Amino acid sequence: MAFGKDDKNLQAVGGFRQQARQYQAARPRFGTGGGKPYFIDRFQPSLEDTDKIRILKGLYEVEIGQQDGSIVKQTLYYFPYIEHFHGTLKKGAICSAGPLGMFKGKGQPCLGHEIYWADKNAGRKNGPMSMTEKNAFTIIHYAPYAKVEQVDDQGQVKKNDKGEPYWNWVRVMPHQRHDPRFQGKEMRDFHILHWSLGFGHFKTLMEYDKEISRSCKSCGGRDTIVCEAWTCRYCGEALIEPATTTLTPKEIDEFTSKNVRCASCGNEGMLQEIISCTQCANPVRAEIFDVDINVKRVKSSEGGNMTNLIIPSWSNPCPIDQRYAEFAKPLPLDKIFQPTPYEKQQEMWGGGGSRMPVTNSQLSRPYGGGAPTLGPGGKPQY
Repeated sequence: MAFGKDDKNLQAVGGFRQQARQYQAARPRFGTGGGKPYFIDRFQPSLEDTDKIRILKGLYEVEIGQQDGSIVKQTLYYFPYIEHFHGTLKKGAICSAGPLGMFKGKGQPCLGHEIYWADKNAGRKNGPMSMTEKNAFTIIHYAPYAKVEQVDDQGQVKKNDKGEPYWNWVRVMPHQRHDPRFQGKEMRDFHILHWSLGFGHFKTLMEYDKEISRSCKSCGGRDTIVCEAWTCRYCGEALIEPATTTLTPKEIDEFTSKNVRCASCGNEGMLQEIISCTQCANPVRAEIFDVDINVKRVKSSEGGNMTNLIIPSWSNPCPIDQRYAEFAKPLPLDKIFQPTPYEKQQEMWGGGGSRMPVTNSQLSRPYGGGAPTLGPGGKPQY
């Protein structure tokens, strides 16, 4: 069946999950666990109670290195970066190797890379330096905060050249309501923070987004969105119709997250989704940015410092409360997580090593042997 090229009821290409899968497929995968460098206004879900948050959609242009030395650009709603952490010195930094950092002789200088690969080259599996993929979001944290003076390691108030104190917004926990430190201070019931997720937590967030997307952003209906078809964006031919396809849900996810070639017109590109809503005539899939989320972490059964991300509940799709709308602006995450200069890394860690790239077998390429061809009904053609 051909649905034509009418834009009515088309779900825009480039939703959060599609975007994230495209980015992950287009770049090398690597990394091990590690600690976290300290940043002001960093959010981390509680291990005890749930935290109510709203994730804000940003727009960040990122560069993705290719094995041939070229660089492609992609705009994301979040900001990915690489974190190095020295477990012995307890000091971390943002990788400075750039988009070509995983390819020998093509990256920019990065001491974190050098130390990490020196251990790998010497056969040491668990060296002190980690290299971890992170994905940063801006959030509104709905909780009490107080504006207090910054203090140094000796407990002295930090001041500028004019003798004026530097200020931080600090979370006030329920048992701290009568703490003398917060008495008489400016208070508010929210704060804008950045939230960095490692690969495991990020993957979990994508799974919750899939559940949230069953609801409609337009009318706020919960679980009201129905996928009618995935069509060629050029000729409108329905290549996948959930009601009749023999593809599994996993196979549908795979085909709709990458370029495919249409057997009808021969053009290649991302498929376009046609949806309906059981409650309204203007269906729009909701995303993680359209709901208030209750989030927490729980200790992993694997032990150690590992945790799992849990989202026990979320609201129906709704606009951000007008009380917070003027503050609900994405942070400049590309500036907050800009690469740590090589000289600064030397000050923190000293020394160095020799860098070694990942092998071809460790690389995850975007579209392997070219885009697969789909015929009507979602049948792959080889």
